[in-house]
Amino acid sequence: MLLRRIAKNSGYVFVGYFIAGLITLGINVYIARYLGKEFFGDYSFVISYISFFAIIAYLGIDAIIVREISRDYKKRNKIIINGLLLKTILSIIAIMASVVLIYLLPYSSPVRLGVIVASLSLLFMSYGQTFVSVLQARLEMVHFAVANIISKIVFAALIYYVALTSGGFVRLLVAMTLGSVVYMAIVLFFARKYISFRLDYDKKTSLYLLKESWPLALMGLFISIYYRVDVIMLSLMKTSADIGQYSAAYTLTEAPAIVSTAFMTSMFPLMSRYFKKAKYALKKSYRLSFKYMLSLAFPLAVGTMMLSDKIVLAIYGNEYIESAKALSILIWAGSLIFINIVLVNVIISINRQKVNTYVTALGVIVNIALNFILIPRYSFIGASTATLITELAIFSIFLIYLTGKVSPVSIKDIVKIGAASLVMGAALNQIDFNIFLSIIIG
Repeated sequence: MLLRRIAKNSGYVFVGYFIAGLITLGINVYIARYLGKEFFGDYSFVISYISFFAIIAYLGIDAIIVREISRDYKKRNKIIINGLLLKTILSIIAIMASVVLIYLLPYSSPVRLGVIVASLSLLFMSYGQTFVSVLQARLEMVHFAVANIISKIVFAALIYYVALTSGGFVRLLVAMTLGSVVYMAIVLFFARKYISFRLDYDKKTSLYLLKESWPLALMGLFISIYYRVDVIMLSLMKTSADIGQYSAAYTLTEAPAIVSTAFMTSMFPLMSRYFKKAKYALKKSYRLSFKYMLSLAFPLAVGTMMLSDKIVLAIYGNEYIESAKALSILIWAGSLIFINIVLVNVIISINRQKVNTYVTALGVIVNIALNFILIPRYSFIGASTATLITELAIFSIFLIYLTGKVSPVSIKDIVKIGAASLVMGAALNQIDFNIFLSIIIG
């Protein structure tokens, strides 16, 4: 019965993430075409800048909430209420810090205004993620899927309205913030039956949440740095047009993570239970999760690399054709992220979240060093290469660690999946059909 529920829940989550991901991809492509590569660069900078402060607002508390509710449902209200109280304080700090810092940096007035507007979304998204945590712990993610899709549709409608009225990128950021309000409201509507909202402040619980979540917060900060610091460094070393070209390619590589995130959203509570009650089941679920994600990620990377020119032309047009080179590199980083999501969740489920923090910190050092070396000479191609090397290093360390702590993955599966993908790539290299026919053949 439980397995059937998990399978059903995973299906809901996957469909929700997939549809919402397609809408998000469509929105980003539309924005890129509407703004052009220079203003799209400014828009992308603001999004990347705000992502650093989202770490302060979230602080990794949501994963701990899911874990603790999954283990002891009776304590849910105390855990949720104290989590929300912490997030209120942290979100206010994050908003104030983001606004103060942007005025100390050498950016234009429109960019600064965009940061002020976008920073308000931190509070609403932070609350929304806590309510999602409740639904995740109860394996009722169909409601999250509905909320995610509706909020994306509202965001798309607002973006279209801004374009019709010839609004700039700041008004697009206003639309994004309004979309976050809608998202929070819908998720709250579905999660309200599990929360009494009775003030239940408990110092011990709050301190426990902080103690358990700070390694995840540090990991989140480090992840944001090596995912987004390239955009910040490009903004300081190169032009907005370079950021636009890089962001156009990066947007396309974020899509694979939708599948892995949807899958692990349902698997994470189950793995947390297995760690306490059924170690063998934990090992088996880890191996299967790795195999399934690898069998999707590797062919996707090979196919995208072979068809990068056609993909960029079909989606963005000639203005962004230079993004094709970045895409052929970044898709490999995106595929590694796809698999790393599984590894990170397994490590958290066995109470070793500090390992994620240490490994990600190492990734930050590697990424920043590589960006300093590569961006001045190779611009966004250098930033793409730095991202790929960083992801490969982190993937290798995670895999080695879990081999010793949980279980080794099947080398046979890796070889079979890799060989099949390379055959596909060789076939694509020999044909010259349109993009849609090429994808079908691949």
